[in-house]
Amino acid sequence: MIVGNLSWLYPLARDVKHGTLVGMTKDVLIMLAGLLVAFLPFLGFPNAWDQWILLGLGVAIIALGVAVRRSRRRAPLQVATQHEETH
Repeated sequence: MIVGNLSWLYPLARDVKHGTLVGMTKDVLIMLAGLLVAFLPFLGFPNAWDQWILLGLGVAIIALGVAVRRSRRRAPLQVATQHEETH
C-alpha cells in the first residue's frame, strides 16, 4: 500500500514506514475508535456487521482506557524514581 505525504496526520503517526502508521499512542487509538463508532451507521454495513463491529470497538475502547489509566498511574512513580536516582 502506497501512502503519500502524511504530515497532516502528525498527531496520529509519529513515524510513517512502508505505508503503515507506526508509534500510535493509546489515546489516539481511542479517538480513532470513537470516530469509527460515530461514522459506522453511515458506512453502509449490514446491521449484523454493525453490531459485531460496535462490540469489537467497545471492547477495544474499554481495554485502551484501562491501559491508559494504568500507564498514567505508574508514570508519577517512574518520574519520582528517576529523579531520586539522579540526585
